[in-house]
Amino acid sequence: LLGGCEDQVLAFEGLFFAGLKGLSPRKLMPDLMALSGDVKRLYASVKSMFLDEMGATDYACYHVRLGDFAKMCDSLEHLDAHPKIAEAVSDSYIKTMKNFTCVVTADELVGAVKKSGIPALVMSDSPEKLDEALAKVPIKTLTSGWVTRAVKQSAKGKVSAAELELLSLIIDQELCSDAEFAVLN
Repeated sequence: LLGGCEDQVLAFEGLFFAGLKGLSPRKLMPDLMALSGDVKRLYASVKSMFLDEMGATDYACYHVRLGDFAKMCDSLEHLDAHPKIAEAVSDSYIKTMKNFTCVVTADELVGAVKKSGIPALVMSDSPEKLDEALAKVPIKTLTSGWVTRAVKQSAKGKVSAAELELLSLIIDQELCSDAEFAVLN
């Protein structure tokens, strides 16, 4: 199995924000979602490129869904129109959910990155939709699009399009799990 998301799961259970520095769930569960040797080498190559490009070793990770969660968010925000979902969702979840934004806009992301003041990795299902907004940020930011290009360059044509997509997602998650902190959507 390939890994990286256990740090993100802990961050998500921590109500969308987690300080990740020094956290190592893999030490508690070493066999859970371990990377293969080839993927470890690929990750090391991409991470080296990432840190060089970032110009810093400490960075934040932001996870922003720009489209594929919109329907789910609408359902949760309008439970009266979705009785089956309302039955399945606990009152405590609804109370917690009302304190957070389900769909984050590019402008909200820009504000969060500026406020943090440190370089950022932005994981997204649609990184190209963020390019214009992130270009206005005076802080270095790289997106999932950059990660995909770096994985493709590092893999040197040895992977199919499907493998490239999967490896890019895994490397994205690994980079996020190595961040100083994560803000997850």
